[in-house]
Amino acid sequence: MKKFSGWSIWIGILVLGGLGGCGGNEGFPGRYRAEIKGAGPPQAAILELNENGQGVWKISGDQLSFKWEVRGEEIRLHTREGGVLIGFREDKTIHLRLPGMPALTFTRLPR
Repeated sequence: MKKFSGWSIWIGILVLGGLGGCGGNEGFPGRYRAEIKGAGPPQAAILELNENGQGVWKISGDQLSFKWEVRGEEIRLHTREGGVLIGFREDKTIHLRLPGMPALTFTRLPR
């Protein structure tokens, strides 16, 4: 089974493209957690979405800052390097797909 490093995720985020318009962020702000499964033990990834449209993705001691927005049913994470990661919310989860990786499901953490 293929092992995914934290850098694989960052590269996946950076290769995605396209920017969009603004939408509301109703119900999105908060902390979310996903497990990335690979050859080794699962790694936890934390997604923090702040009220002001700023966010942080944390994995394996690394972190990536981004801006986020909601457009229709989609949530878009915009990196400083210009990449865009597009996902969608379903109840208390956010589903994100990175190139070359299985889809990640982030579950909202209690406050």
